[in-house]
Amino acid sequence: MSRLHSRAAKNAGFTLIELLAVLMILSLLFGVLLVSLMGGEDATKVGIAKNRMGQIGTSVTVYSDESGQYPPSQLPSDIGTAPNGTNVGSECLYLALCAEGAAGYASLGKAENLCNTDNDSLSKRPKGFEVQDLFEMADPWGNPLAYIRASDYDREFRYVCVDQETGELSEFSVRAKKSALTGRFEEPTSFQLLCAGSDGKFGTEDDLSNFTK
Repeated sequence: MSRLHSRAAKNAGFTLIELLAVLMILSLLFGVLLVSLMGGEDATKVGIAKNRMGQIGTSVTVYSDESGQYPPSQLPSDIGTAPNGTNVGSECLYLALCAEGAAGYASLGKAENLCNTDNDSLSKRPKGFEVQDLFEMADPWGNPLAYIRASDYDREFRYVCVDQETGELSEFSVRAKKSALTGRFEEPTSFQLLCAGSDGKFGTEDDLSNFTK
């Protein structure tokens, strides 16, 4: 009986080791799958960002055709006093494209396409809007898309972005981009549209734009 008991104990111990090995392998596979899924989610959002920037670009072109100029990237004085100087270009896009009857009213004026990371509002309700909140055109990560009209390429803009993991706000300096080859501004006669990407930081490798980097 003692020999049988000893052999059963050994077999039980070996089975436990096998079980632990299987659990370890499953944990590793789950980790790889999780990373893959997270990467796939980011890739999907990159696609959404590019599509949204394309829609905005089309609406900006329609606005230009109708008004004879591209939307401003400085707030006009006749809309009331803006409480701060951040996210201004993106806020200008919201005012130009999302007013009732404007080029992006139906498609771009939806809640999922907007954000207000600097939490500001105008002193009076602008024409074509129901609220005074000064929204920005948002990327899929909930941060403002930076917009700069060609006439303002020499200016510095300040943008507030939120970290999706910590919820912390950070402020970034954004300037119009120049070609590394020619040293000239990209899209020299029209506008630049810039996205901070998945890391929520302007000026990093994952940034997106309406021109080829």
